[in-house]
Amino acid sequence: MPKREAHGGRPSKGARDTMVTRLPANEGAAVRQLAVDLDWSYSDTLAALIRLGMQHREQLPITSTSHDQEELPLNKAS
Repeated sequence: MPKREAHGGRPSKGARDTMVTRLPANEGAAVRQLAVDLDWSYSDTLAALIRLGMQHREQLPITSTSHDQEELPLNKAS
């Protein structure tokens, strides 16, 4: 069987960082529909939304739960 010539494939998008998250079902459906409307992959759509969000991160609500908690007393040893 003759060897096939490489045609180059798609160009690299550069270094990537894999992250995983879980969205509420209705938000996931909205992202999927947006990707279909734009004819983009889900990954590219989420990356674009994150880029936009990072440009407006000062608008995120700032809440801290780790500093608001008090230490529980330890009365018994197990």
